[in-house]
Amino acid sequence: SQISLHKQKNKVLSIQKKIASTERRLAKVHELREKLEFPLSEEEFHSATSLIMNLSQFLTPALANFIASRHSDFEKYRLLEQHTDLTKPHEWYPYARLDKRKIIFHAGPTNSGKTYHALQRLKQAKKGMYLAPLRLLAAEVYENLTSEGIYTNLVTGQEARE
Repeated sequence: SQISLHKQKNKVLSIQKKIASTERRLAKVHELREKLEFPLSEEEFHSATSLIMNLSQFLTPALANFIASRHSDFEKYRLLEQHTDLTKPHEWYPYARLDKRKIIFHAGPTNSGKTYHALQRLKQAKKGMYLAPLRLLAAEVYENLTSEGIYTNLVTGQEARE
């Protein structure tokens, strides 16, 4: 009990030291901030900013072309970046998105019969897909459906069966 009390006191002292240090640094920041003088008026600042922005519009493409001419891998990187862009998934596979589908998501607590009911519905459907969270469960479902005479494929990261 005394050891834990001693540890707590040490933690409190450590936190108090950190707070004091932070307060000293904050006071220095305020002191430096008061000493700052702005060398440009607001109008001069906006004028300089717009000039820099206009220059950057011309310099950025020129710089990119210069880098591309000096480094042959730069174009490969640019292509790789285009092919691996994951920012607009809604634009992927536009023709596949035209297919009319009905997706049923089965959710519920553990041991509530989700897999059983999903497989019963799958057996009644003309076609369908069952996604299993475990490879062993996928193999078991494949075996059960195949033994009942239902044409089934099994595709995992390690095997593919028809």
